[in-house]
Amino acid sequence: MGILASFLGISTASAEPTDSTSWVFVGGGLSSFRDSDVTVDQESLLIDAGIGSSGRRRFVFGAGYRFQTHFDQGTDMMLVARTATQGYALGDWGAAVDLGGYWRLWDDNDPLGYTGSLSLGAPWGMTAQLGFTFAPDETPGYSAVLGIDFARLTVYRRSGLSWFSNIYPSPGHDGPSPYQR
Repeated sequence: MGILASFLGISTASAEPTDSTSWVFVGGGLSSFRDSDVTVDQESLLIDAGIGSSGRRRFVFGAGYRFQTHFDQGTDMMLVARTATQGYALGDWGAAVDLGGYWRLWDDNDPLGYTGSLSLGAPWGMTAQLGFTFAPDETPGYSAVLGIDFARLTVYRRSGLSWFSNIYPSPGHDGPSPYQR
């Protein structure tokens, strides 16, 4: 009986509702990769979305998917795991690292590989992202993208509140901002 009471005490100790973070990023930039022994420099469009753990912690962990279109070549589909700082997840200064795999829909020779990126976030959802792709039989590819994370601009924004309030903050983020200036 004591074990059952202890278990019930532990399981009800966390009555606080859980919440999560998310991201929806759109950006454009340049990518460079090798295709049939020729280096190809292309303009690219990156669309990235995912969901993560609570923004109440110092680090936020999540998973997402992205599509990167290399104009005149094709699209890469990617699945990534993300580790982000709290500031990044809540729409302020911060960084995120994504690691995962990709499927290059337009390359029959080596369609599968690894991908990773470093995203640097500024207030208002502004994001700069440096990425790489690597397949076992190819040289690495690189990309540099600038864009806006619409979730960090709207729902998760915790900067600039003194002059432009966030009237619909995400659930669970209704306390004072850890970034009040």
